[in-house]
Amino acid sequence: VIISLILSPIYEEILCRGVIFRLSLNCTKSAIVAIAISTIIFAIFHIDISAQVFHQEFMKTTVMLCLGLSCGISYYKTNSIIDPIGIHIIWNSLMIVANIIFSIIGT
Repeated sequence: VIISLILSPIYEEILCRGVIFRLSLNCTKSAIVAIAISTIIFAIFHIDISAQVFHQEFMKTTVMLCLGLSCGISYYKTNSIIDPIGIHIIWNSLMIVANIIFSIIGT
């Protein structure tokens, strides 16, 4: 839970926003392109190529694109890695709570 809740968001946001976004911005001089590149790479990191149900993996990837986009815009607007890390931690927290609830009710 600690890895999923805290360590992964820190690592992923430092990599995707702190490194990939910054490199993309320096190369392209376009915030939109930098946000798009870091968002797409973030979503690719979360694709499970062994997934058996394509539509579920497609939906998860779409959600990861939205999360990555939110974190990318937040990073660009605030110029702080703390904000996207916070967004990511909140997201992961909600997913853990949802998984616990769904496992309890059996759906």
